[in-house]
Amino acid sequence: MTIQTGEETFQITPTLLVALAQRDSNDNIELYLERHEVSGLATAIEYARAYTKSEMTARIMAREQEIPVLEAETILQELQEILLDAENEISTELDIETLDADVDERIGE
Repeated sequence: MTIQTGEETFQITPTLLVALAQRDSNDNIELYLERHEVSGLATAIEYARAYTKSEMTARIMAREQEIPVLEAETILQELQEILLDAENEISTELDIETLDADVDERIGE
């Protein structure tokens, strides 16, 4: 489901719902929500998805969202745990065979 509030648009995903449910027991998520609201947490989940796939760093998120690097790193680590539990298709393991096939394909071009 997609929600638009003013100029912001964000998706309500199962991962967002899990993160919201954990805010009472997770001080880092609660603090992030206080500072950035639900739309900010939804945005952080998108960054965390890329972070989990090693496509994003905390420094990049911090720069783009104009937040301290420590805050970005903290929320990314918290959300990474939730993502790995909630989204089965995300993996932090490298698939060497797929990488080799991609390299072979690019060399052949």
